[in-house]
Amino acid sequence: MSLTQRVIGDDLHRLRITPAVFALVAIIAASTSLSLYWVFTVPIFEAPDEQTHFDYALNIYSAGRLITVRESLREWNSPPYDRHVFTEYLIRESGVRSMQFNPSVKAPAGYGTKTFYDRLDLQAPREDSGGLTAQSRTGYSYIGVYPAGYYAVLAAWMKLLRIFSNRITVLFFGARIFSVMLLVPTLVLIYATARELRLASARALLFTGIVGLFPMTTFVSSYIQADNLSLTLVMLCCYLALRLRRKPEDARLLLFLGIALGILCMTKNHVYLATFLAILPMAAADQLTGRRKTIGWPRFIGFILAPTLVVICIQAWIMYGANRYPVLSDPVMNHDDLLRAASSGKWAVVSFLIDGAGLAFSNFYLNGSTPLNVSTCATFWGLFGWVDTPLIIMSPSKTEVINDLIALLNVVVFALTLFRLQQVATRLILIAKRGRWRLALSFALSNPLLNAYFLFTVLMFGLFMLVRKSLAPQGRNWFPFILPIFMVGAQYASKALSHRLARRAFASLILTCLVLYCIVGSYYAIRAINKRYYGTLYQTQSANGDSSSGWHS
Repeated sequence: MSLTQRVIGDDLHRLRITPAVFALVAIIAASTSLSLYWVFTVPIFEAPDEQTHFDYALNIYSAGRLITVRESLREWNSPPYDRHVFTEYLIRESGVRSMQFNPSVKAPAGYGTKTFYDRLDLQAPREDSGGLTAQSRTGYSYIGVYPAGYYAVLAAWMKLLRIFSNRITVLFFGARIFSVMLLVPTLVLIYATARELRLASARALLFTGIVGLFPMTTFVSSYIQADNLSLTLVMLCCYLALRLRRKPEDARLLLFLGIALGILCMTKNHVYLATFLAILPMAAADQLTGRRKTIGWPRFIGFILAPTLVVICIQAWIMYGANRYPVLSDPVMNHDDLLRAASSGKWAVVSFLIDGAGLAFSNFYLNGSTPLNVSTCATFWGLFGWVDTPLIIMSPSKTEVINDLIALLNVVVFALTLFRLQQVATRLILIAKRGRWRLALSFALSNPLLNAYFLFTVLMFGLFMLVRKSLAPQGRNWFPFILPIFMVGAQYASKALSHRLARRAFASLILTCLVLYCIVGSYYAIRAINKRYYGTLYQTQSANGDSSSGWHS
């Protein structure tokens, strides 16, 4: 048996030209095609924080290596924000400052035409024209906030692009296309993971299609954002974990799982934490029950933990020396309200936390906004750009009805999920009381994908309860767990219903709604972004007898 077959698995390794293969290829082609359309239709930096993500990757790209917060500014950094000269140039020329959060302002005249892109390339600054050599950093941007993994991989990809072209537009849109490229292995892993969870091929393809064609997937996968790599790595980790559960004594799978977890830790810490806390207990439970006899505890712990420890050391080296760490000390993440509640006694703290849990539920499931006026639910189901481009299906009034239906189904699914968790917990406790606690533990930890999503949800609830007046989570923050989100609604929650026909009917209802939302939402999402960025411009040019750059409409 080859190494490829051991790692990828029998299902994928032995795939022949079957209807399932054709369907999977068609899903991938449709999803990547839609994302590519968004890549070139959404104006430069008209996605949340895209310029800062791009800037971090550019700094690594120009340095040719990882950079630390202790390093002085270099010749590619420009005043007044210490950004890369390419970033500052694209911000200025793309008109992002006037467009973001302002739906009445459209894309610059001629945006999207060959003339516009040629001018961007012709007037682009030299890479060494920043003029800030050897000056100390006044801020750290994402260097002191996010792990460097995604940005290092993206910088390497841009270095490869630079071999073939030195155009700044190729560099930027190539960086966006990297996110689209990640969709291909992601969707393959989604299908493979669903099969490992013993879903029929048709059901696995259905979930793969729903994820691939969901409007938020199209949007997030079309711009420069670390969550794209996080989704790929979460699916890879969960797939390898499920394969390891089936073949517990395969040392190669254990090693590859440890490496995948380490790379995830280098990409998004909180996503890694939820995934790691779901996978490690599952693997440890197999070790405890004797399913892994040829791999002792020392090798098990080393394979799982060593890559993560290496990554932690690298990230500590990058961040060591900063005079402040934004994640911990930025005013946005203050805990003043909690401290005030604590000074009033324990019941004030309890009230504070209960109130925070209610606000979190409203924000996550019912379109309730935070003091920063951002709703996680709204941005998950269709609020694009700098949260200034709502998905309107048919009309605002019909969209409101659809949003109300989504909120209702969210509440029902949430309630059924809690009830199902109670049912499962009760049965596992009964098994444990009969002296079969190892079996109960094995059952409880057997689905790392679902458990990772539940842990992430608890983590987000807890964070919101502590800093809700300054936290603005968006739907894209949940992107790495988009598959279990849909599986909970269509598979897990329905099992709480006692009647067999009721379970099937509810699961079918959720799946039907998701499929319809993907089809209809994808169509109206295209209309929404065209209207947002080009509609008024097109009408004005047409009135003046010039529609040369109104092709988007």
